[in-house]
Amino acid sequence: ANVRATRRLQIDRRAWRKRLSFDKLQRPMANPPSARRLTATGYGRPMAAGEAGGSQPHVFETEDGHYMVKVRNNPQGPRVLVNELVAGLCLDWLEVHHPEPAIVMIDRALIALSSTAKFSDGKVLEHGTAFGSKLWQSDPGGTVSLDLIENKADVAGTLVFDTWIQQTDSRQYRVRRSTEVPGRYEYFPIDQGHSFGNPNWTPAELAARHAAIAAPAPLLKLALEDITAFIERLRAFTMDVAAHIVGEIPPDWLDQSARESLQKYLSVRAVPAAEALEAQFGK
Repeated sequence: ANVRATRRLQIDRRAWRKRLSFDKLQRPMANPPSARRLTATGYGRPMAAGEAGGSQPHVFETEDGHYMVKVRNNPQGPRVLVNELVAGLCLDWLEVHHPEPAIVMIDRALIALSSTAKFSDGKVLEHGTAFGSKLWQSDPGGTVSLDLIENKADVAGTLVFDTWIQQTDSRQYRVRRSTEVPGRYEYFPIDQGHSFGNPNWTPAELAARHAAIAAPAPLLKLALEDITAFIERLRAFTMDVAAHIVGEIPPDWLDQSARESLQKYLSVRAVPAAEALEAQFGK
């Protein structure tokens, strides 16, 4: 009887969480998402090859714990920081659960005191403002069966995001053990450096891709009802929200022309992406 009661409690809790998440998505967001401003208080380590990609991020300690940090002189170029920050805030707008994006200030003295704060070619990490995302202990995507992923809504939200933003790299994700359901895992998207086409897009390239909208293959089997709430978030996206998100980019990361083109890209693609998804999943 105790086993049945425990199982019933787990099922009820999962249903409650799903209902809560759905209700949250139905409510309009009071304010556009903003990035936290943090200061690096300590240096951790370079991230291992299996943890990160070509931008070679490092782990830093901040007042909010450990963050994965990408600095401006990373091997893929400074535009990667813009892509990560804006994409992270767009995921926040859709209310997809993912590591929190932040702007991290790194002091010159901290780099000087950290002998391993270097890239694989020996180049020292640049100080100043950098992109950071909360470091979650997790495993690479593909290490567990997709049947064990419990948060299908975040998988659906990521598909909507990838259709809207046009993530051109293969979808990177990681999983971590569920704190609610033993034996199950939570999915979350990572590595948005190839958002908007490639790490080093130009305003002309963004403009050429305004109408190029296609939904990628979903990680899990999805129906229209799985993505409807996220589609409504896309329809609620306005030029003012785009201006706020782009305004979060530090002044020295992007010039005005590129800011204007990125703001327009976000706004003009939102509704057509919603319509494309409705057409594809409404069949």
